[in-house]
Amino acid sequence: MKPTTALRAFGLNVRRQREAKKMTQEVLAEKAGLHPTYLSGVERGVRNPSLQILFRIARGLDTTVSDLSNGIDK
Repeated sequence: MKPTTALRAFGLNVRRQREAKKMTQEVLAEKAGLHPTYLSGVERGVRNPSLQILFRIARGLDTTVSDLSNGIDK
């Protein structure tokens, strides 16, 4: 899987979980200590977040990085 494809898939997983929890990007960004614009970029697959950011997003969603990476192959 190309990096951009993986980033898009990860971002889609973040968006789906956020929407399932009825959270706005602003609320998740605040919980994760991120700027809403940055989070938007992650969800659109145009940002390549560090591992630390992945953990912050996962904590903000009360889930795991592994769960957010579900369905993303090599």
